[in-house]
Amino acid sequence: TGISVAALLAAPVGRWLPGAIAPVLLVLGLGKAAQALGGSGQGSAVDLDWATAYLPPGPWGSPGAEIPAHPSQLYEAAIAGLVLVVVILLARLTPLRRADGRLYAVGIGLWALGRGFVASTWRDPAVLGSLSAEQVICVAAAAIMLGAAVEATLGRLRAPGLPNPA
Repeated sequence: TGISVAALLAAPVGRWLPGAIAPVLLVLGLGKAAQALGGSGQGSAVDLDWATAYLPPGPWGSPGAEIPAHPSQLYEAAIAGLVLVVVILLARLTPLRRADGRLYAVGIGLWALGRGFVASTWRDPAVLGSLSAEQVICVAAAAIMLGAAVEATLGRLRAPGLPNPA
């Protein structure tokens, strides 16, 4: 939505993306953590000490919520938090902090990779080899976003007159 508004206002989108990635990751992580309160987003059944089960029977968001299962929603919240820390470090320590959208692309790409990893704990069936549909989408999204960040970096290296990002 922000990109659409910036485009309508003819504002340079890249200028705003480095400031947008931290709130996006924070909201994704908090939203996933909030799912735990409603019993939504449980993964496949598992016998682990940290498995979640919701009792008594109530209007929980996951079917079979009383069966101990992976707390996938909490895994995703942790992944979003971890990627947020990485993005903050990259913003402070690398040229990705420049207002060109690369930091945003890296953040979303890393988050998509993490979500794809967490999707291995879900109840979804495999559609491509051992990957679920969500994992296939996450791998594609990560490849697009990280590829865009790499291409933007290489473009800066090739373009005369632009400061070297290194």
